[in-house]
Amino acid sequence: MGKDPISVELIENGGTIRIGNYAELQFSGPVEGVIDAHHTVVAPSHRGQGLAGVLFDALVNVVEKKGWKVKPSCSYIDKQFARYSELTRLVNKG
Repeated sequence: MGKDPISVELIENGGTIRIGNYAELQFSGPVEGVIDAHHTVVAPSHRGQGLAGVLFDALVNVVEKKGWKVKPSCSYIDKQFARYSELTRLVNKG
């Protein structure tokens, strides 16, 4: 994995979690305490290094700190929440 730090940018209607210029997770919201994690991408040159997992962990950290829930529209994020059943408490059921 590269040495670039993880950056979290929160704006009024969403946010982005990045690692350098090669890995990114985007979400919209929060709306009534729920964010929609809708896009995760890792550059082909950096795939297979666990970066998507690092982005997911950063998302969980942000969500826990803010007290939000997640609508996992991104298939990767949805699979990660299914994989780690102890985190399903963070998933919006509605």
